[in-house]
Amino acid sequence: MKKIISLLSLSLVFLLFTNFGKMDTSSFKTSKFLVKAGEFTTYIDRFEKYQIEHTPGKGVKLKSKITWETDTHYYISDYEVLENSKNEDVSFIEGDSNIYFEITKMKKKYIKTEVRMSKNSNPVMKLKYYRQ
Repeated sequence: MKKIISLLSLSLVFLLFTNFGKMDTSSFKTSKFLVKAGEFTTYIDRFEKYQIEHTPGKGVKLKSKITWETDTHYYISDYEVLENSKNEDVSFIEGDSNIYFEITKMKKKYIKTEVRMSKNSNPVMKLKYYRQ
């Protein structure tokens, strides 16, 4: 009996440590989010291969491709301006630019990310995505 309890305990400890620290981000790969950055709020509709970002305060709506490199690392690229009613500067999305994100924390209702302008650069900002 003691051997069975020991084996079960070891198995449980093994399962806990092999999954410890891993985030299941699958529920955040397709969803609707609200992001507050400064004075503006952006609404994001994320689908399997693209997302649409709408920032009403700036009059900007963008569509971009999303590529998941790992469960916690993704980048957005191939931007398309769907709306720019206030003639905001959107030059940062021209050409072959990618913006890289790393999910650093995950809770039931939100995720925190660090944003990088190149894959190995230092973060330029941190964002919190609230699930809608």
